[in-house]
Amino acid sequence: MDESFLSQANVIQASRRFVCIRLATYEDAEEAKILKSVFTGRSGELENTVFSILSPDGKRGLVRSGRSPQFAFSGAPQFAARQMASSMNRIAEQYQAKAGSNNNSELPKLKDFRLGLNVAACDNQPLVVVVGNDAATTAKLERQLAAFAWSDEFIGQFIYAATSKPADLKQALKQKAEIKAGYLVIQPGRFGMTGEILSEIPQDTAAADLRDALNLSVVLHQKFAKQTRTHIAEGRRSGVDWKTAIPVTDPGIPAGGRRRPQ
Repeated sequence: MDESFLSQANVIQASRRFVCIRLATYEDAEEAKILKSVFTGRSGELENTVFSILSPDGKRGLVRSGRSPQFAFSGAPQFAARQMASSMNRIAEQYQAKAGSNNNSELPKLKDFRLGLNVAACDNQPLVVVVGNDAATTAKLERQLAAFAWSDEFIGQFIYAATSKPADLKQALKQKAEIKAGYLVIQPGRFGMTGEILSEIPQDTAAADLRDALNLSVVLHQKFAKQTRTHIAEGRRSGVDWKTAIPVTDPGIPAGGRRRPQ
C-alpha cells in the first residue's frame, strides 16, 4: 500500500492539504471503535487495515472505504495513485482551510515508546524519542521538535514517541541512555522490540545543532530488507510475540497465531 500509493510524489503533495491520521490497529480501544465505524469486512469485525477519506467532521466518507486505497482507486499502481491524487485535490478544493488554521504545533507522535519503536521498525525509519523528567519539560521539548518534524527538510523522515519512564528505555535499548532530558534517536531492531541509540541530544541543544544531529541520524540509520513471509517466519523462530492492547479480530489472522512481528 505504501509503495503503490502513499510514497508517490503526487499523493504526498496532495496530502499536504489534508489532516492525515495514521491509527495503529488493535492498540487502542477508542481508536478501534472509530476504525470499525469506517469499515468492516464480511465478518463485521475490525480488520487489520482500514483506509478512507472523510469529511472534516469525520462523519461522512468521501471515497469508498476499505482495507487499502485500492478499494477506492483501482487499476495499475501508477494509474491508481494518479486517481487518488486527483481525487484528493478535487476534494481539497471543496473544503478550504480557514485562515491561520495551518499551524502544525503538535508533534506527530505515537501514543507510547513501545508502540513507537515497533512502528519505526515496521516503517524502516529511525525513531526520535522525547525524554522528559516532568510534564513541562516534555511539552517544551515536543514543541521544539515539532517545528522540525513538520518542516520540508524532515517531514516523513522519522517516527516520534515520548517517555518519562527510564524503565521503558532500559528494557528495550542495548545501551544505557546518558541524558536525563532531551532527545534519543534510535535505530529500531528488525522486529521492533529492541533498538540501538544513534544519537543523544541534550535538552539545551541549540536549534542548529539539533538540525545537524537529526540530519546525521538519517545518514546513520540502516534500513532492513524485508519480505513478508520470511520476515514473519524468522520472527516466529526467534520467539517474537507482539501483544496487542485489544484482541485481534481480523479473520485473516489465524486463531492462536496472533504474533505480529512488524
